[in-house]
Amino acid sequence: MSSKSFWVDLKNVELVRTPRTILREQAKYLTEGTDSLLIGCVDDLTIGSTFRYSLDVRVPSLNNYETTILSVNHSLDLYPVHLTAMRPHTDVSCANQEELERAIESVLSSTEVKVMISRLISQLR
Repeated sequence: MSSKSFWVDLKNVELVRTPRTILREQAKYLTEGTDSLLIGCVDDLTIGSTFRYSLDVRVPSLNNYETTILSVNHSLDLYPVHLTAMRPHTDVSCANQEELERAIESVLSSTEVKVMISRLISQLR
């Protein structure tokens, strides 16, 4: 008698765009947009059943100075996602991908983040 797998078809499991993927994309845009003067990084941390990711900016030419722009937390279900940022002060819950993308855009396009990016690049000139 031979054994057989009871799993679903593991080769055709649906892949979704996760909060981590969205942050990694934004990190890549920062790195490319500044010709690698600033490096976008996503730090991962799993605490129990909670996934936590932070979108950070690292500046290699300033002794690898690093600062966190925003952080997200979520369960295995992905949504809702809790997003926090210091500049501008943000503390929101996002029910789906669209809400998360709007919240991230709001932080990344803010005057506070624009000034921070400006100050970091200015120190490299």
